[in-house]
Amino acid sequence: MNEIKCQCGNTIKEGSYPSSTSAYYLTESNEDRYADAIAMPVEECVESAKAGSLDNWFSTNKGNGYPEDLSKDTFAYDIIGNSQQVNMNRVYECENCGSLHFLKGDTLLSYSSTKGYNKLFSGDET
Repeated sequence: MNEIKCQCGNTIKEGSYPSSTSAYYLTESNEDRYADAIAMPVEECVESAKAGSLDNWFSTNKGNGYPEDLSKDTFAYDIIGNSQQVNMNRVYECENCGSLHFLKGDTLLSYSSTKGYNKLFSGDET
């Protein structure tokens, strides 16, 4: 769990999902790599299903570390989630002052807001 210390003194804690104070962002330079990381296994899965060997593909690709009773839909979400973690970075919005904090690797870049907290990641489109 990340904790971001804002310049206003507030601590932004990441922990609940979905978060109203953080989001993933995808740079244009990573779009193809992100899409390929999802599309390639999906294409292999579809081809295996057409060939009647989906169970074999699933068993081979889920690898070690997954429970035996793992469902195929849960595995599909893992493919997407893994691609997010590898190809996207996080951005956080301070609930106190609205500053944005971009986390890229171990580097934190912070930008002050002139309009306060805007609830950019709350899911409320209004």
